[in-house]
Amino acid sequence: MHARTKGRLAGLAFLLATGLMANAGPASEAGDPVIDYALHDGTMTEAQNAAGASLHQFLNAALDGEGASRPDTGLKVAFQTADGRTEVIWVAPFVRHEDGFTGLLANEPMYMPNAAGELVTFAPDAIRDWYLLGEDGRMYGSFTTRVMLARMSPARADAIRNYLSEAPLPDTW
Repeated sequence: MHARTKGRLAGLAFLLATGLMANAGPASEAGDPVIDYALHDGTMTEAQNAAGASLHQFLNAALDGEGASRPDTGLKVAFQTADGRTEVIWVAPFVRHEDGFTGLLANEPMYMPNAAGELVTFAPDAIRDWYLLGEDGRMYGSFTTRVMLARMSPARADAIRNYLSEAPLPDTW
């Protein structure tokens, strides 16, 4: 197995073990961590705007010729729930098609009736963040995760911080 493949698999295992693929925060009933943010939290809004500003570059790097995502990428998507809440949750893998995107919920929702692994469809304007594992084994993007570090336990934040790239965008962009 190629060294990059081993690094990517190790990185994905790390993400699942630390809950980074989840929403991050106190454990939900299903065990996925969740941190609630106000819809208009300034710091989170800035992070989402930064992710949106680089979304085109990310999609160029993440999608193959058929519109399917690489296995080491994901999108964080806002879904409206029946009770009027907004749940922002990771979706991976995903596919871009003519009408938007389809993908699998990467973690257990707290407020949606769906379960992890279920197929969801969403419009491009619902995307709030993205991540990709670089050739160096570090995670790029994850703008919202970087904001959430301040609300995590020090041990968890340090573990995630050690895995994140220093800058959210790869140098080649």
